[in-house]
Amino acid sequence: MINDVLFTFLSKLFLILQPLFSHKGFICVDNMYEKHASCIDTYTIFEYLVKEGKYARYLFWKKNLSYDKLKKKKGVIFFNRQGSPRQSSLYFLIKTFFILLKCRYFISSFYGSLPIKYRQFIKNNRYISLVGVGHGPVMLKTLVFNYPFCQDKEWDLYLVSSVNEKRLFIDNGWNEKKLIECSLPRFDCCKNVSHSVKKIFIMFTWRLTFEKRPKPIYSSKYLLNLMRLLNNQTLKDCCKKNKIEIILGVHHAITDICGVNINFPCKLADSNNLIDEINASDLFITDYSSIFWDSAYLNHPVIFYRLDEDDRFLCDTDISDIKNSKRNDNKLYNVFYNEDDVVNKIIYYIEHNFKLEKKYENKMNKFFYTRKDCTQSFLKKLEEKENEC
Repeated sequence: MINDVLFTFLSKLFLILQPLFSHKGFICVDNMYEKHASCIDTYTIFEYLVKEGKYARYLFWKKNLSYDKLKKKKGVIFFNRQGSPRQSSLYFLIKTFFILLKCRYFISSFYGSLPIKYRQFIKNNRYISLVGVGHGPVMLKTLVFNYPFCQDKEWDLYLVSSVNEKRLFIDNGWNEKKLIECSLPRFDCCKNVSHSVKKIFIMFTWRLTFEKRPKPIYSSKYLLNLMRLLNNQTLKDCCKKNKIEIILGVHHAITDICGVNINFPCKLADSNNLIDEINASDLFITDYSSIFWDSAYLNHPVIFYRLDEDDRFLCDTDISDIKNSKRNDNKLYNVFYNEDDVVNKIIYYIEHNFKLEKKYENKMNKFFYTRKDCTQSFLKKLEEKENEC
């Protein structure tokens, strides 16, 4: 009860003081609850704003493994998120009270990072626009529209990264005027990095099934077929002969939410810095993870391996996600449902120096509004939206 009283008091005090300030500031936030999460989506925006001399602050959870890299960074506000959502709302308001007074745009990539009451307070504020940039383009995972984090009423503005994605949002009830047409700002971090050893980066998205029932992952086709691929002798021999390194990215939710710990027979990627792995890789293998867009942005070849589409242990949501991905196979390329086809295509790319076929490059081009200066374009479009209002 005392938390509610204090939150109400501070909220009213804030509303009295807010008109006395100019509102030109930016607050950015990424994942605030999973320590292995790669926080890059709005951090890219924050860094750009700081370089441009703008008033910007970045909210960051101390338990994230990138803390040591950011602990001395000017403009970063560190959180120890504790307690119930109600208690957290008061904590968030106290931590951000003075910077919120100057805020014009509150930009978030993870809906769940903000406590509900605090989030509603921001959403209802007439001086602040709550802007969503998402954690990846929506195409293969359209079930996001069934959840609060992808509902029109929850945001003032939202980024869509392609004509195709914009159409999906409008078809699912979004007001077109709310949509910002721009490639993801984090794509500015996608830069080909020279590397002496050719690398194959593998990362599959996670399954909601494992959140509800973590133990089935150990007997799932997801893990079984992943292990089979990593131990495929033909693949191992080819990689050894050509001095190819295989790196596996384990989705942060498998570790942070499910508490699963598995020994894999290959080098593991740093889940907090996945973009570094992508930049220094030559081929990406996934199922339907949205991170494939980062590789596509660089014109790296991608192989889609649907390794568990017929797993009867999957929950209904996962089954629906996989079915939706399958309906979009024609929009992609290199989509396979068995290990032999995947291995054969990997060998093809090894033999062709990991060069993406031109027809596939052309196919991917239509999924990006732009392939340069994404953050600058995003901020320009924000300003244009403000002028429209």
